[in-house]
Amino acid sequence: PYRRGEALFAQKLKEAEERLLHFERRLNQNPGREIQSLRKDLETLEKDLAFLEERQVALEQKLRFRRQLHSFLLFFLLGEILLFLTYYFLPSLVKRFSPQALPFSFNLSSFLLLSLLVFLASLLKAFTRR
Repeated sequence: PYRRGEALFAQKLKEAEERLLHFERRLNQNPGREIQSLRKDLETLEKDLAFLEERQVALEQKLRFRRQLHSFLLFFLLGEILLFLTYYFLPSLVKRFSPQALPFSFNLSSFLLLSLLVFLASLLKAFTRR
């Protein structure tokens, strides 16, 4: 679940797993002789687990941000492309078949207003995505 660029997290997770297995093996052998070294290993393992818990929260936030960014970009680009194609092709098609049938004027100010609405709708959609 932790994609690209999180090599440190993956490395620490692997180290913690190896230390836990090593700790378990040593605990099963003879814990009375190695109580001091087992205590040090346990402290190191606790530090690693605390680091991993903190890092996991940061990674989850980063992943949520990436999802929101992806949703925003996808919705915004598709909306803008459809809006542009509508403003580029629809007036010429309508003028060709019936010049009086245009429902409203296709000018720059209406395009910018609709573009702003697409932008706001994209932001709203991205922020509501979890």
